[in-house]
Amino acid sequence: KSENTLAYLAAMRGKSMAFVGDSLARNHMQSLICLLTRVEKPTPKSPSDDGVYRYVKHNFTVANFWAPFLVRPEMIEEDGPTHTGLWNLYLDEPDAARRGV
Repeated sequence: KSENTLAYLAAMRGKSMAFVGDSLARNHMQSLICLLTRVEKPTPKSPSDDGVYRYVKHNFTVANFWAPFLVRPEMIEEDGPTHTGLWNLYLDEPDAARRGV
């Protein structure tokens, strides 16, 4: 119902929300935008289609950051003990080489 959508936008006033991940995260963001469009049509934050949408009347921003690999891999030995390489995985850093919007 549009009453629930309006209440949600009111609760999110002055806030931002980011969906980080692969196509599943993007689909969740698109579903939310579809529901919120019943009350207010979002405007892209920039002229390019960068995955950032702003609900001006409610001062609410929704963004999508493409990051299918939520860790930064670093190969430290090409062969490794299993012949597939030896890797360090940094769980607190997104993979900058594969980052996009």
